[in-house]
Amino acid sequence: MPIFRKYSLTKTLVAMLAVFLFIRIVFMIYMPLFDPSEGRYANISANMEIYHNYLEPQFIHHGVLQNFEGKPPLMFQLGGLACKVFGINSFAVRFPSLLAAIGILIFMYSVVKHYKNEETAVLAVLLTFFSTFFYVTSGLSLTDMLLTFTITGALFAYIEFLNATSSKIKRKYWSCIFCIMLALGMMTKGPIAIVLPGIPIFIYTIWNKKWKDLKFHAWIIGPLLFFAICVPWFWMMQNKNPDFLNYFFINENFKRFLFSHYGDRYGSGHEFFYGMSVLWFIVVNLPGVLLLPLLKSKFKRWKTHRFWRDPLIFFSGGSTILIILFWGLTPRVPIAYLLPTVPLTSIFIASQFGSTRLLFRFHFWEIAWKNTAIFGFATTLLMALFLVLSMHTSSQTTKLLLVKTEKLNNGSQQLYFACRTPYSAHFYARDKIVLHPKEEINQSLKESSNDLLIISEHNYKKLTKKIDRNCILRLNKWFVFAPKCLQNASIEKI
Repeated sequence: MPIFRKYSLTKTLVAMLAVFLFIRIVFMIYMPLFDPSEGRYANISANMEIYHNYLEPQFIHHGVLQNFEGKPPLMFQLGGLACKVFGINSFAVRFPSLLAAIGILIFMYSVVKHYKNEETAVLAVLLTFFSTFFYVTSGLSLTDMLLTFTITGALFAYIEFLNATSSKIKRKYWSCIFCIMLALGMMTKGPIAIVLPGIPIFIYTIWNKKWKDLKFHAWIIGPLLFFAICVPWFWMMQNKNPDFLNYFFINENFKRFLFSHYGDRYGSGHEFFYGMSVLWFIVVNLPGVLLLPLLKSKFKRWKTHRFWRDPLIFFSGGSTILIILFWGLTPRVPIAYLLPTVPLTSIFIASQFGSTRLLFRFHFWEIAWKNTAIFGFATTLLMALFLVLSMHTSSQTTKLLLVKTEKLNNGSQQLYFACRTPYSAHFYARDKIVLHPKEEINQSLKESSNDLLIISEHNYKKLTKKIDRNCILRLNKWFVFAPKCLQNASIEKI
């Protein structure tokens, strides 16, 4: 007999989700933006609302306001709309990721409940939301959560398409949803949003000889919806920027995964080693991945052909394996690229347990008490790690620095960041920042004579001679120097 009945367990889960969602929102408001990625994307979203230009992603790069051609605009457009509603702040630019995370959980719950049962759906949602990486990313101004929503949404729609065997209308409906999800993914990240769900669907069709199902797709309306969503923006960008399509498709979506120097206009790619995706998979799926050893009694079933004929099993477990293998072919794979495996792995684990009741049966305690304790401990430990990382982020970004500098400065002097200006500084003090290209430290000293000069500890160590200015503030890894015109002024030194 279960320790908890289904309804009390579901209500308990909802209460837990509400509490952790509230905590996440608090951190979205008060945790500073981190550089460079989040600060850059936050500025692009804010600029859409500031300049009322929701078509061209724009940001200040090396002192110049320019188009950002590395990503399509959907994430930034949603962030811009959030800024219109909530004002330009860290919560607004992070809101699209939170919305996408909630969308994933709702879509997942609906599909798994329909295909399996409510208890399996509840367990899948639980494992997904309490994945530490998923939880953290759900409140960051990055494209990865929205991309995960479109990839998993496309797979969920295809599962429903296969499951709706009794109605041609339902099949065409889910086929259209599938095409819309692919289009939204294309407008979020690019072709990878088609490749990652496309590979498992192609293999599933061949593996299970599902060629007859293809005739039920909405072959006219579906592609029309896809092109109607994607083509106008790409055509507009190419029309205004003749080199856009070549750079976006060739450099950003092909060369970057094959070559170290692929012509990145905005920074440098992440270089690891082949097969790094396996390690990233384990990290992003903690602590839920710790439950896999509890399924050892089911390992033999996983080797059978019949096991993988189940669409829910294949498009969760099979897609996870294929995503790991795909990203294992390149050393240029950031950890966030494995985020789509979190909801998929959670569904696979939940479907193997069968229901949440299994976790709370008396006889299960004899087998899994220690493992469940480890699971709970890991969850607590990783949440604590999240808090530590949040505090570390606060010390590494410019928000607190700019607040303290403003108090000393009384708003009278412009702010000049040596060498290059962090993206987060543009977000928090855009009207006070002196725009300049990336330059050597000596050039910054020369050009900033009448401005407050802000130097990072890294660049400060590069100085070959002493600065003939007063250091009025030292905070974390930053130094603030008074301008020459205020050398004899009464300034509080810290």
